Amino acid sequence: MKRNAFTLVELLVVIAIIGVLIALLLPAVQQAREAARRMQCSNNLKQLGLALHNYSDTYGSFPPAGITTNQLSWNVFILPFMENGNLHDLANFSQGTLQDPGKKEVGANRVDGFLCPSGVDQYTGWKHANAQVPSGSGIEPYTTHYYGVMGPSGTNPESGGIYSVTALNVGHYGGYGQQGAFTFPQPAAFRDFVDGTSNTYAVGEISWSTATLPNTTARNWVFGANGSFDQTVENRAFPTAKNIYYPINTNIISTFNNTSFGSLHPGGAMFARADGSVRFVPETIDFDAFLATASRDGGEVPTEN
Repeated sequence: MKRNAFTLVELLVVIAIIGVLIALLLPAVQQAREAARRMQCSNNLKQLGLALHNYSDTYGSFPPAGITTNQLSWNVFILPFMENGNLHDLANFSQGTLQDPGKKEVGANRVDGFLCPSGVDQYTGWKHANAQVPSGSGIEPYTTHYYGVMGPSGTNPESGGIYSVTALNVGHYGGYGQQGAFTFPQPAAFRDFVDGTSNTYAVGEISWSTATLPNTTARNWVFGANGSFDQTVENRAFPTAKNIYYPINTNIISTFNNTSFGSLHPGGAMFARADGSVRFVPETIDFDAFLATASRDGGEVPTEN
């Protein structure tokens, strides 16, 4: 009895068809996964926006970009409003150094709300033994992918004046903006957002791996000497807050506080505004509009929707 079977040619045709279908399907699967990651990233920023509003309701202002007396960043101050009060309680709020145990333990705990699902660098990348938990263990603290906006640095496109940046030409950190949502040493209150909270960035992404000064910096620390200092002549480095000085995803060797915002989402990065809304900002945004939206009191006409 004769048996029916595929010929070799028919088998090869079927294999080729299956290969084409798989090739067409894989990009769609990747796009669906990235859409899900971007949605989760947007939700993370939304939760950060809500935490900032709850912090403001409690203390009357946004948290400062950082505090030099205990070298803790704004990320630590909002932990109770992210259902992480236990980590907040671990922090050492007395005067100390970056290596104080309380600060290190906070960074050693993963906080999903600080990490973009598309970001691949989740640890500080700081190889110094004293920064590891415990010291010399080789275990690095976690980083963050979401950074406070200290304000624009450069020329106001509306007035032609220069945006206010303290210690701009002091040291090598790049100064710290005074017209954004996160300022130092005086924190910003909602009354200070004269341009409107819906027209002002509060938090943005730095989760792209090719940044010259990448996101792999200590999540809960501020670099600077303890105690009082003259802010007009002394510079500070803010690992978790940055000026807006360069366009999104700009890989330029620069100063620490001017690291470009950017992400691994194709074409731009997510930003939360001071009113709590979250939007994807394309890397092709007009740069004057980008600067204007970083300012809370620059008097610019809103041009970025």
